[in-house]
Order: sequence, then structure tokens, then C-alpha cells
Amino acid sequence: MHSKSFSEYFPWSKQSRQGNQHTYTPARERALAQRSNGLVALAVVIVLLALSQFGEDGLATFLRLRSHEKELVDDVGVLEGQNEDMRQKLHGLATSRSVLEALAREEHNMQKPQEEVLTVLPEDSVQNIQIQ
Repeated sequence: MHSKSFSEYFPWSKQSRQGNQHTYTPARERALAQRSNGLVALAVVIVLLALSQFGEDGLATFLRLRSHEKELVDDVGVLEGQNEDMRQKLHGLATSRSVLEALAREEHNMQKPQEEVLTVLPEDSVQNIQIQ
């Protein structure tokens, strides 16, 4: 079986035009072919990595989502604290009549029978009231 020389595979190359200055053995040709296959594979891997890092679901999206995750974790911590406060308030309302009465007076302006409620007005609204 006759193997082709380098200049037969690549007739446009500089070596083929100069009269084949180097001796190309089949082993050397295989090594060159393997090297070129390796370079092509490396180029494909680099292109795929670049696309995965900078594409629609790439590195920028990952960083944005990681930042958003941190914000959500912080929000969850705040909400858990608020839930605990509400649980304590609910427990107090369920177990203590005085806590329930205080809430009714403060937030709903309720009063006991024969009790008078005084309302303190802000200073700027007092100036606008005319005494009759």
C-alpha cells in the first residue's frame, strides 16, 4: 500500500513548492494529523465553553441569580422574625385578657362602660381649632 507524502495531501503548502525539503514519513504524517485533530477538538471545546459562559444561561445569568438568591434569603430571615413576633402577640391575646383589652383600647379606640377616653392632638392641629 502506497502512502501519500505531505505535499500530496497539502499541495498548496510551502514545503511542496520548495521541492519537499523535509522527509515526511507515514509516522510523521500521522503525528501531524493527530495534532491537527487535537487542535480542532480544542477549538471546539473553547467555542462551546465560551457559548456556555456568555450565552443566555451563562455566567452573567448565574451571577444575577446568585445575587437574587441572597436577597431572598435575607427577606426570608426578616419574615421569619415578623412571624415569631406575631406568634407571640397571638399567644398573648389568646391567654391574657389584659393584653386583649390593651389592644382594643389602643388600636380600636374602645372603652369600658363609664370610662372616658381622652385624645391628645398634635400641636399643629391644635392651633387650627377655634374654641367656641
